[in-house]
Amino acid sequence: MADINKLVNNIKTIVKDNQIPLNKLMTPDFISSHTKYNDFDSLLAGGGFEITDEKQFNLFPSNDWEAYITRQTQFISWREMRMRAMVIYVGYQITLDD
Repeated sequence: MADINKLVNNIKTIVKDNQIPLNKLMTPDFISSHTKYNDFDSLLAGGGFEITDEKQFNLFPSNDWEAYITRQTQFISWREMRMRAMVIYVGYQITLDD
């Protein structure tokens, strides 16, 4: 039981209220596996989105971004895409901790 509690605590520490930086989630491997683009910057540029930092990204017109993600990926929403990337990231981090 102690191992399960340790695992849960490790996951909580990694996720921290979903505040994993986009550059950790939207890696070139993830983007190229789920889109026709090679990296997140290319995905942004392909939709005409320009950002300089993650705070600016949070100000995107959500409807435009959602529509773009559903057209350019197999995901039904930006949330689903982020959650999938998070699952991969957390799984990788747990593997590194073993």
